[in-house]
Amino acid sequence: MKQLLFMGLMIVSSLITACSPVNTGDVNQVAELNSAGTWIDSPLYGAQLPLADHVMVFHSTSQELIDQFEIQVNGQTAGLVAAELAEGQENQGLYVGQYLWQPEVPGLYLLEVIALSGDGQESGSAQAQIVIAEEQVQDDQVPEAEDVEPVEESVPATTEVTETCNYTSVANLFCRTGPGSVYPEIDSFVPDTIAEVLGFSPDGFYAQVLGPNFGEACYVPLSEQFGSLSGDCEDLPVLSIPPTPTLTPTFTPEPQQATTATPIPPQCSDGIDNDGDGDIDMNDGRCLSPQDDDENR
Repeated sequence: MKQLLFMGLMIVSSLITACSPVNTGDVNQVAELNSAGTWIDSPLYGAQLPLADHVMVFHSTSQELIDQFEIQVNGQTAGLVAAELAEGQENQGLYVGQYLWQPEVPGLYLLEVIALSGDGQESGSAQAQIVIAEEQVQDDQVPEAEDVEPVEESVPATTEVTETCNYTSVANLFCRTGPGSVYPEIDSFVPDTIAEVLGFSPDGFYAQVLGPNFGEACYVPLSEQFGSLSGDCEDLPVLSIPPTPTLTPTFTPEPQQATTATPIPPQCSDGIDNDGDGDIDMNDGRCLSPQDDDENR
């Protein structure tokens, strides 16, 4: 009987710790980089959210079977969810999971998702540091606005209203600073996210949109497996491609002599069969544009 009581107290203690904010000094030691093959789509690292329930969305890629995801909050296990193969990605080993996170108090939290294989072995993990803000003002505390009669604005008969060109995602994907995987990601999409289109890349493989989370201009692929366009898109401009990111210059032990690393061309335009399937660069069906850096996506 005493053993059962002790085990019950340990479980309650773990649950209380998982729902409490993490100490700021401890979280600052956590690296933002996540293990390859596993990532958290939502919420994004560094997001500030209200005190409410939030749905976590995460993915993992593996050639081996992923059975479930373990969700940890501040180093304590908060739950386990089953891993499911993403629709249309059965042959790519892409798994997806969701978890309803219910923070109880404001503060700084460290969320971690761990992909587990069928025998319980860790296949990859990802972390996100989240700030939960103070409680919002209740509706009954907001002063009522004075009644103001709406003023009808007349629209000239010659005014032509055009429909905005929009991009709607059909999969989880990153939004990058340029058209290709060599550019860093600055935003992300989940399925059925809509963003306004600003223009297109010269090769027509990418669209520049307003990022759905931060409102910054970024690029998404136009392949139908990632998203689709709607609205009036014919008159949008063709945009200049941003400079391709280059490696940081390296230096020899002698301070007066420095060597600069030569930029490495993307895999989809380097003239090499990087994935060994017999197809090179744009002849490989996995290359969406010459700026892509992965023939084996």
